[in-house]
Amino acid sequence: MKQTFTLLACLLMSNILSAQIDANELLLHLRNRYYVILRSDTAFVQKTKQPYLYTLTRNTNNGFVGAKYKLIQENNAWFLARKRKKKEHKMRLDTAKNVIEAYHKLNEAYYVAQHLKMRSDIDKAYPLNYQYYHEPYQAWKDLSYKTMHHLKFRSLIDNDINQTKHKIVQRLETYEGIKEFITKNAKTASYETLRDTLSKLSIAEGNQQDNEKWRYYLKAVHEIAEQKPEFFFKLAEDLPDNQDDIFFSVRFQERKILAKLKSATGQESIKKKFFKEKRSEKIANIKEVSLGIISSILEGIGRGAVMGAFRCR
Repeated sequence: MKQTFTLLACLLMSNILSAQIDANELLLHLRNRYYVILRSDTAFVQKTKQPYLYTLTRNTNNGFVGAKYKLIQENNAWFLARKRKKKEHKMRLDTAKNVIEAYHKLNEAYYVAQHLKMRSDIDKAYPLNYQYYHEPYQAWKDLSYKTMHHLKFRSLIDNDINQTKHKIVQRLETYEGIKEFITKNAKTASYETLRDTLSKLSIAEGNQQDNEKWRYYLKAVHEIAEQKPEFFFKLAEDLPDNQDDIFFSVRFQERKILAKLKSATGQESIKKKFFKEKRSEKIANIKEVSLGIISSILEGIGRGAVMGAFRCR
């Protein structure tokens, strides 16, 4: 079994390495800032630190032209030019001596940029989403096929990102549905219904999904506090393991919600504990702000004293 696995692994690596260099194409570069993959009828242009790939097609003048760039062959040399209204600036291209290193650079730029774009797109669609933006950089370090042919690499990564995005969106859609149900029904639903629905966002510690859930949990509890304040304290009393998060869902600055909670009847003991915690948060915030102001004043005095000393001299 081990021998079979080893053989398959070797075959896979062989295919990856063989894909790095295509005999029918030429890899050109401009001081490692631009790379051009040149084929018989098509060329691809990419800047090293950008994910955008520009496609150029061969024209009748034995060159290649695209929306932004064109390639010109003169005296057996290739030149890259940006299409401009005024004077055209041509840049001579050299043949890339280290193809593997070139693909490594291009693949890294594309991998990180596409993963960050995916996270940005998800953040816009789901503001309560929680993403670790350092993950793409770490994942790149662990990737086993960094030097695959760049065009093959792009196709593989696009497919991988689509699958990853689909899984994340499916998960977030579930959380959104639970939160929206509570938002729309907090005023009319029974306590048991709200409590049981909220339990679907219950949290454990230790991974990214739990951090996502936690943000949705806080938002759902916040809606209950705003729309049904008497249920807020009942939840805090019935769910002691989640009490810290329930209290945290309402900040000490939210005066309107705090006023509603103050007028709620029942659960006086837990209510007293909640407002004591909010007062502590407020005092801690005042102290922090005061220390910051004092520090700024002292820093200003220090600078003034130093400047005064120089002036005296």
